[in-house]
Amino acid sequence: MAARVRQRLVAEAAGNPLALLELPGTLNEAQQTERGPLPAVLPLSERLKRIFSVRVSGLPYATRELLLLAVLDASGDLHVLERSMSSSDALTELGPAEKAGLVKVDSVTGRLVFRHPLTRSAVMELSTSAERRRGHLALAGEFPEGSERRARHLAAAAVGPDDQVASLLHRVAYGTLRRGDAVGAITTLLRASELSGEATTKARMLAEAARLGPNIRGTWRACWSPSSTCPRRCGP
Repeated sequence: MAARVRQRLVAEAAGNPLALLELPGTLNEAQQTERGPLPAVLPLSERLKRIFSVRVSGLPYATRELLLLAVLDASGDLHVLERSMSSSDALTELGPAEKAGLVKVDSVTGRLVFRHPLTRSAVMELSTSAERRRGHLALAGEFPEGSERRARHLAAAAVGPDDQVASLLHRVAYGTLRRGDAVGAITTLLRASELSGEATTKARMLAEAARLGPNIRGTWRACWSPSSTCPRRCGP
């Protein structure tokens, strides 16, 4: 595995020996070698899922809803989470998760922190696709028009072509590239192409992703994600 991938897995395992053994097996070859992006929240093996899901599954629904928003947002900003929740006194729902030792509010930053990183994975595993879409839409409403975070939440919530969101993601991709994240830029361009309803725009975005491919270890293969419906080569 690439060094940065190993570092990410060690950080997510947080000292859990079983996690160190099993997390690598949840990644495909492209992710292990850094030719493809790692997911924002790592998937769990079946054994890890049984361990980390037990306490999460016993929480009240509203508490799990709040934790899911926290995972999707990833900032730990309690103000964003409170505004995104459907209940009027959302932060009281943190109580059961705090008592279960799953989360805490950092005394210095005032942000919500998961005590073990893989609890985030368990929250995601126990949610449905509809719940995740609702969460992303609720969070998107908390960020200004044209912002990267709004665009990414809208893209995650989309279930079909949406040219407006595709255009937003296209701009986000080049902001990502300027930060030096070529893999992230390519992945964003590929998602933008999936959301584009026009064949010419879709093809243009795919071509742009292909041109960025050599920025990653000098290989064209890096511009394709495993879920891409595009050809496996970038040449004619």
